[in-house]
Amino acid sequence: TFRTTTLPFLADHHVYGTVVVPGACHLALALRGAELLGDGSPSIVEDVIFPQALALPTGTDRMVQLIVEGDPTATLASFQIVSFDQGEQRSGRGSTPQIHATGRIGVQRVPKLSMDLLALQQRCTTVLDVPELYARLAQAQVVLGPQFRWFAAVWHGGAGEALAQFAQPTAISDLQGYALFPSLIDACFQLIVAALDTKVTATDGAPTRLPFALERLTWYGLRSEAVRWCHIIRVGAPPSASTTDDTERWEITLGSGTGAVVAIMRGFQMRAAPAEQVLGGAVVDDAGVGRGDRDVHAADAASGTGEHAHLDRVALASRHRPADRGLEARASVIVAGQCSRRGAASAGVHGDL
Repeated sequence: TFRTTTLPFLADHHVYGTVVVPGACHLALALRGAELLGDGSPSIVEDVIFPQALALPTGTDRMVQLIVEGDPTATLASFQIVSFDQGEQRSGRGSTPQIHATGRIGVQRVPKLSMDLLALQQRCTTVLDVPELYARLAQAQVVLGPQFRWFAAVWHGGAGEALAQFAQPTAISDLQGYALFPSLIDACFQLIVAALDTKVTATDGAPTRLPFALERLTWYGLRSEAVRWCHIIRVGAPPSASTTDDTERWEITLGSGTGAVVAIMRGFQMRAAPAEQVLGGAVVDDAGVGRGDRDVHAADAASGTGEHAHLDRVALASRHRPADRGLEARASVIVAGQCSRRGAASAGVHGDL
């Protein structure tokens, strides 16, 4: 169950004055699922769409599930992250699922890579004021508390490029249980405000833009504790007149203190998100992403009917390391399809993430 009392960092992410679970949190959950099902091997998450925001008005909570179809250890497996109204579930009335992320996860051998920190520092030389960057985000209705503030120093490198030095916020005492901590991933997305032209982003009435799509995240096995550097560069078409151009795509690289690559995110996109879409639960998806079949699967998974009804309920939590906690203690995973590495061919795995 997602609520601010069990996942306190969520209380530090407000959009339009309301706690909204960041898209980065869904991405961290998908990556965590790939890591667990792949026994900690380097993982990929790709073809991600964030069709619907997950708002948590004061005093509310949502049951969250990661549903995986296929075996991510053998090939790429489809996933979706859905939520249900906890009160309706308790009353037995049932709940219409909301879909917050879809995509594919898998385990993949990846060569070790390094960032050329010297070259990046030579390109990104304009020092930016960190508090002013957070003020720009607040101006766009995204207000971040201490647990979402990873910037120690930020440099601008010309139109569409920025470099940041990260430091773990003192408000976060424990990063265990996450391949990449949700607010760390979110800080990567925040860096877009530094990469954009300051004259554009500082104007009054800046649009509120939230994560919409990601072509691929490759995680190389190092965890959040190792991250010290983040580089972002625009690789899609630059905006002609304003930052509302939805053709922008970004490449983001996370690195350790020595420059070892921790993760690379390619093809990341933001989209304008009006308040009625974010707070009203409307689908933030004008790309025509189909939902009908996914809605059926999500409802089946919640009710124990349909194609998911026959799945064996094997506790995945028992396979976890004792120290694991965080998202994996607040969501559940359902795996359908061939799971031979778990000794459950043609079966499914259900348990806490």
